[in-house]
Amino acid sequence: MSSVFRTAFEQALHRSGFPGFHTDSNSDNIIIPDEDSREMSNQKDQVWILKPSITNQAVGISLVRSTSQLRNAIHASDDIQKAGDFVLQRYIPPLLLDGRKFHLRVFLLLTGNLTAYVAKDFLAIFSLEPYEGANLDHTRAHLTNIAHQEVLSDEDQHRCMRRFDETTQDMLDSGVVKTICEAEKRIESVKDRVMKIIAEMVEAVSSELTFSSKDNCFEIFGLDFMIDPDWNTWLLEANAEPDLSKAGERLQYLIDDMLMDTLDLVIGQDTRFQGNMAPTSFDDMNKSNGSTCFVKVYERKGRSF
Repeated sequence: MSSVFRTAFEQALHRSGFPGFHTDSNSDNIIIPDEDSREMSNQKDQVWILKPSITNQAVGISLVRSTSQLRNAIHASDDIQKAGDFVLQRYIPPLLLDGRKFHLRVFLLLTGNLTAYVAKDFLAIFSLEPYEGANLDHTRAHLTNIAHQEVLSDEDQHRCMRRFDETTQDMLDSGVVKTICEAEKRIESVKDRVMKIIAEMVEAVSSELTFSSKDNCFEIFGLDFMIDPDWNTWLLEANAEPDLSKAGERLQYLIDDMLMDTLDLVIGQDTRFQGNMAPTSFDDMNKSNGSTCFVKVYERKGRSF
């Protein structure tokens, strides 16, 4: 590693003013949160996750504990990854089910200018490897992206991905709840929190100059959430152009239904098609027999000038 890169890295780290971090000249100290995160600063082995913004499917992700590891990870990345930005996030201790880490994939539909809908069925995506005792180099235990797992059979597919609603027995068997009823309540509580987070997120970006919404347009996003051992829910990232091919044969119907309901919803809102199909509005769909898979969580109100 050249001294030029090392110096540039140290200068960039200092200039960034990255909230919650400080370092010294030896570059090998543990990255420690500031006083606003005093409770976590006591954890000398705090782990951070480094993500290239330009890649997907867990390509180029590194787990680091120190500024030297962070520097080495960026230096080792390829030219494509270096062409974009990097995101550094605190690694969130996960709630474990069956001794394995998982995250939630939630589909968000944005339409027009600007309404947000969330698919009711959340997907729980698991690592196939045990989490406890796995070192940071054993990335399949830590990175739950399904493209990063080795799915070799239908059984692996079921263990790797299922509906969040299907995890009640896993919660009971893992000892994180005492009854199935408690598990169901936990799931509903997490879903409610996710809906609120998404609404807040959409409202926050709706005024950004770099975020453009247009009438007669729509887009589907894949949002990833983590649940920690205290049942706090964390938004990890929002993915444009999510891969819809990884649900597997058993759960493919969820994707198919979502796409059909997306078309019904988008076309039904267009006045040029009203009268030619039913229902003609999302409110009517919500009042119907539950055929839609979406819940409206946000709608931008008209602006007064």
